[in-house]
Amino acid sequence: MSATRESTIERKAVRLALRLGVRSIKLAAPRGGETGWPDRCFLLPQGRAYFIEFKAPGGELSAKQLYHLKELNELGYPTAVCDNVEDVVKHLEAALAWRPRYS
Repeated sequence: MSATRESTIERKAVRLALRLGVRSIKLAAPRGGETGWPDRCFLLPQGRAYFIEFKAPGGELSAKQLYHLKELNELGYPTAVCDNVEDVVKHLEAALAWRPRYS
């Protein structure tokens, strides 16, 4: 049995997100740029963003990845680390169901 590659999970997740009406942007550090940012930013309704770091099953986060995920969370952006497509769909469906609270 072959291991699932991170790129395969990401590619399938992007296709499924489009079916949910969610577009995404691939985040890639330019040559010599700062690394460790999540793989994708998913663009949600109402001007919201959801950052996802993809990993192959059993893959671990680097120190820089942990730092940036924490930084994004502290700024109020939701983040997830996903090693399968089902988790991506679960996170995006939950984010799509979110509604702002008005006082």
